[in-house]
Amino acid sequence: MYAVTVSRLSITGHSELHLTVYTPHFIDRYRERFLKDLSISKSKAFLTYYKNNLKMATSGRPSEKYPKGYWAVCNDGLCLCNRMNGLTVEATTFITYDMAGKEQKQFSYDAKTAMLDRGFEINLPEEDFEEFVIDDN
Repeated sequence: MYAVTVSRLSITGHSELHLTVYTPHFIDRYRERFLKDLSISKSKAFLTYYKNNLKMATSGRPSEKYPKGYWAVCNDGLCLCNRMNGLTVEATTFITYDMAGKEQKQFSYDAKTAMLDRGFEINLPEEDFEEFVIDDN
């Protein structure tokens, strides 16, 4: 099962459509890694993902392991994405914050700060980001 979301981005004063295509692998990894329940249907798992993660942040920073991919930050974890063409993106896999490495956590923390500066909030789990909170004080 694939899923597709359509959103509107305002870039430099004009709006454009942004499509995200979620692969079956992405949905399976979300069920396995975040929901921790493979008995949940794929459609229900995706609906849960979508409701929990209406806001995302990305800088297009490439992944070390997948040089054509980049990480996007959401409330529940990190999405590995590929830019397909224009503003169309393919979300290929999902990891939770407890699975993330230091560089991925730093990127996530920086994205949260940048989103707050724009009036949007992404919730990062405190237990996975204690070292960043300590560094802020």
